[in-house]
Amino acid sequence: MPRKVISSHEALTLLNKWKSGSTKLFIFSANCGLSCGFAGFVTHVAESALHFEIEGISVKDFNFWVNCHSASFSLVELEEESSLIFAPGRNARDLGTVLAVDLPGDEPGEIEARVVLSELFSAKFIDIKPGS
Repeated sequence: MPRKVISSHEALTLLNKWKSGSTKLFIFSANCGLSCGFAGFVTHVAESALHFEIEGISVKDFNFWVNCHSASFSLVELEEESSLIFAPGRNARDLGTVLAVDLPGDEPGEIEARVVLSELFSAKFIDIKPGS
């Protein structure tokens, strides 16, 4: 999957747009052998940290925060038939813009963790009544 590196300013602008629009996101994180993915919303955007919540679940029961110090950001281009390792059971048509957040490790060039955020589209059904 091709990636385009973007500045932290560009990434924060996109994240603030998603926050202000209450955009539903698919959030995936992998590090140290642990992976998790869920649908949720970004609730806090700052140069130092990002916060995410799941609709209907209290923040005291579930919270997901990302420390963004020294993070690098990139936009990921999905091909329609690409295998979405970070979103099993979904296909590229379910997702919009994809932002990868790479968190550095101790060694130069090492990535300790990656968080992948994507707009999540749901199928919408329109009920059209006869005669309308």
